[in-house]
Amino acid sequence: RAKTEHAEVAHKGDAAMGHLEARAAVTLGLGKPKPPAEGSAAAAGPSRWMATTGTGSLLSFLSSRSMHIALVPIPGDFDIASSNEIGKKMNSLVKQLPKVEFSTLVYKPSSLKSAEAVIDAAILDLDISPELTLLVSDQDSLLRRGKDVGMHTCRVRKPNARRGDVSAQYTIEDVQSVHDVVNEINGISYKAVLNTAN
Repeated sequence: RAKTEHAEVAHKGDAAMGHLEARAAVTLGLGKPKPPAEGSAAAAGPSRWMATTGTGSLLSFLSSRSMHIALVPIPGDFDIASSNEIGKKMNSLVKQLPKVEFSTLVYKPSSLKSAEAVIDAAILDLDISPELTLLVSDQDSLLRRGKDVGMHTCRVRKPNARRGDVSAQYTIEDVQSVHDVVNEINGISYKAVLNTAN
């Protein structure tokens, strides 16, 4: 499958974009807050987000390559109190990963209502063209919006999990595999730039 995706991306003319020098990894499965239960003022879920296995090393890798990283939650109907709680959980995660430079944390209530609002807020905050961005998620709504605006998309799908309703350019089983996706995208860029130089 990787060869097919490699050929498809190469055929689409990745060189026209130049080297993907400032991509953003968005929604890396770093924690999944849930919208508050009906009548509840606080968001459900753990009191703080914990990085999943391999997330810290992946984010350190991305940060060392000067890539912008945005952290976004699953969209939902959050009020001000619950969105502030999400912000606290995100900041707790940031403190757990001191070697990682996060470019933006998206948690304002107006940015959480829909996948469109979440992705648009991340793009606006990052100030990066969507086609230079890699969206990593297991959420159909986020992947759909990412595709709609022209992002590279990568679905995280555990073995034997349902396939999802939105196809992504890449499908991986765990967050650590994002490293390979980034290298593949960059490798295609380098090859395309070198081929045009000859």
